Amino acid sequence: MKYIFEDCTLKTDTEKNRKMYEKLPVITDECTCDGCTNFMLAIKYFPKEVKLFFENLGIDIRKASEIIAWSSENEGRSLFYGGFYHLCGRIEITDSKSDNNPEMIGFHTLAEGYSVWFTEDISLAEDCLDEEAVQMEIGFHGVPWILDHENPY
Repeated sequence: MKYIFEDCTLKTDTEKNRKMYEKLPVITDECTCDGCTNFMLAIKYFPKEVKLFFENLGIDIRKASEIIAWSSENEGRSLFYGGFYHLCGRIEITDSKSDNNPEMIGFHTLAEGYSVWFTEDISLAEDCLDEEAVQMEIGFHGVPWILDHENPY
């Protein structure tokens, strides 16, 4: 599958991604902090464009390599999340004059408050990750606080 962004083209193999994500644990299998637990519960409230984008890439949104609750928003009613997912594929830079940080290319807003961008710098690589790999970073604002106790962030 090919995704064309303003400054790059992302080439990825959706089936390889699906097979890789079948082997990975969900976020809360490895971490049960409030941030990770809330993220898992909030997924059902994510905009359909976000869920569809992940699905089209073959990524199980519940299986991030890293999720971070950066800060509380809206007086504790929501959170700003960062984190990343891995993909089998590569990035081809198409705009050599781009002012973008080369570690933050393909910036794309999926829905209001939900953005992704890509880098070839891989952190926390899974054993099953293909040799040709890309890291997809996320910045999700306004993710609702779902847990039934006060937001500690």
